[in-house]
Amino acid sequence: MGGTFNMLAGDVTMDSSLIDCSTTFITVARSGGGSFTVKSGSVLVDTLRVANGSGAQGSLTLNAGQVAVRSLLSFGDTTNSTGTATISGGQLTVTSGFTVVGNLGSGQMTISGGTVSFLSELHVADNPGATGAVSVVGGQLAVTNDITAIGRYGLGQMTISNATALLTNVSVGRHEGANGTLTLQTNGMLFTLDDLSIGRFTNAVGNLLVNGGQLSLTNQNLWVGREGIGQMTVSNGSVRAANAFVGMSPDGSNAPKGTLTLAGGTTVLSSNMVVGTPSVSTGQVFVVGGNLIATSSSGSSFLSIARGSFTLDGGTVSTDKLLLTNSAGQFTFNGGTLLAKSMTVSNGLPFVLGDGVHPATLQMQGGTFYFGAGLLVNTNATLTGCGSIIGPITSYGTIATNCLPFIQSLTKTGATATVSFTTLSGSNHVLEYKNALNGTGWTAILPGVTGNGSVVIRTDTNATTPSRFYRIHLQ
Repeated sequence: MGGTFNMLAGDVTMDSSLIDCSTTFITVARSGGGSFTVKSGSVLVDTLRVANGSGAQGSLTLNAGQVAVRSLLSFGDTTNSTGTATISGGQLTVTSGFTVVGNLGSGQMTISGGTVSFLSELHVADNPGATGAVSVVGGQLAVTNDITAIGRYGLGQMTISNATALLTNVSVGRHEGANGTLTLQTNGMLFTLDDLSIGRFTNAVGNLLVNGGQLSLTNQNLWVGREGIGQMTVSNGSVRAANAFVGMSPDGSNAPKGTLTLAGGTTVLSSNMVVGTPSVSTGQVFVVGGNLIATSSSGSSFLSIARGSFTLDGGTVSTDKLLLTNSAGQFTFNGGTLLAKSMTVSNGLPFVLGDGVHPATLQMQGGTFYFGAGLLVNTNATLTGCGSIIGPITSYGTIATNCLPFIQSLTKTGATATVSFTTLSGSNHVLEYKNALNGTGWTAILPGVTGNGSVVIRTDTNATTPSRFYRIHLQ
């Protein structure tokens, strides 16, 4: 079959063979209701419109076989129209043009099986007043070469559960006036090859809900409010990204708003989290459960609250560096656990550990902890771990630091080696050595030193061998 295929209304079922409209178009439902069901065979078409007339209600069903579109695939193409797609098997492909679910009207796409591959842009709710919804509950969805806009100018939704989606550059709420929602549910897996932006441009609104499954942007950035308004909630499942920017201005002039709520699951960042931009934009983070991890093997990852607030009510937050260096950035530590390798708090406020009611723990993991206006350990709060604290400490809770001794420096002049090491108060510290790591036994340099919590120096005046290894034996 060649030429055009124009269904004003009615139902068509294809059981086999070939429909070739590769240089023309197919329209399903121009007025009234119409359906096109593909059970086998191949459909080749340049442009496929489903519901292309006011009041039209059209549907495309793919059970098996192939539907290959070259230039445009559109559902709910005109105002007051409703177009739907149901894919349970087979292969749906758009090779070079756009795929639009809700162009000027209402569009819906449900993928429960098969493979859906869009090699250009996917627009869900393309224009103002349009609505669009994509539900991926099985099979695979791939949009690998261009933008996926969930709510481009209209009201768009995408839900992924028990299925896999591979997308590129994702905007949830893209342009002014748009409203987009992306929901990830149990056993849903979403992988992106570029940044994910919630509230991409000015006055766009986006919402991301992670209720289960896996969201993976391993080498990409997660923007909660990029230039618009973004909200993200993680209640279960896992999220992985390079950086997370919450209400951070991408250019220092646009003023996004971002809110991130972590109530469960695990969120892992291989680099940094930045909340807000000084004098420009505001971000808010609420951690009430789950785990937030911003660490790296180099120990250079940081959590910075530049402008806005970070509230820890429960769960666990781990970071290499916590930075509070702007007076407009605040960290409210009501409960839960904070693990950090270093902290810089110079926002003009004391760092208050705990609200006095709920259990709260700050575990120092080495490094320097600077509290410009002091550290207050509240009732029911615990300061533990090891680190160098700069600033006054007021405690109504528990301080249970347990820094093990370690060698800070070693120098050698002639036959004398000088070793400096930290100590634990009240414990005996003995400097020991051996000339080869695989040698048997350690030789003590007596007498030992009773520690007082400070750094002490011991010398070995007989260090005449080419190599010598030292350790501190705590007694």
